Amino acid sequence: MEILPKDNSNIREYIAQAMRAALPPFESRYRELEAVASFLSGKTKSLSGEVFSAKIDGKPTCQFAESHKDDLDMMLRACKAELENMASTGCVVAPFYFERAAILAKKQKRYDLEVKVCELLILAHKIFKDAYRVHGKKPPLNIDASPRYEKVVKRLPKARENLRKAIAAHKNGAIDV
Repeated sequence: MEILPKDNSNIREYIAQAMRAALPPFESRYRELEAVASFLSGKTKSLSGEVFSAKIDGKPTCQFAESHKDDLDMMLRACKAELENMASTGCVVAPFYFERAAILAKKQKRYDLEVKVCELLILAHKIFKDAYRVHGKKPPLNIDASPRYEKVVKRLPKARENLRKAIAAHKNGAIDV
């Protein structure tokens, strides 16, 4: 099952295509996201309206967060579900699944996948913010302030370096990547 595009140069287009369908809902979802931000900041005591969540096999991704946190394939499925949810609802992706997928990819020495997952999260955040700017709005949440997002951003240069070293070692015949 192909979960992520094979070519890193296509990652931005992959996310952009998914987000094109989400641009109209952004206008209608903006008030809802403002309500969520208000609730999270403690300004309001309850949420009105529906809060959307990504789903895997009809179940919210959060149900798999603890039970499958060491399963790379499930974390990649959760990443894909989060991206699809962002495209359909206009809600930002949860960085937890991307961070876990990157950690698990590194443990398996799949540095190309680690880089790709980190880049996907960063681009998803950029496209999310850009979609609001297109409508002349400011995103209701400071999504880049998430500690998990910050960890993924800090992880990317090291992941790229590990990938570069693995490719160099492979070309020298030292290891099989």
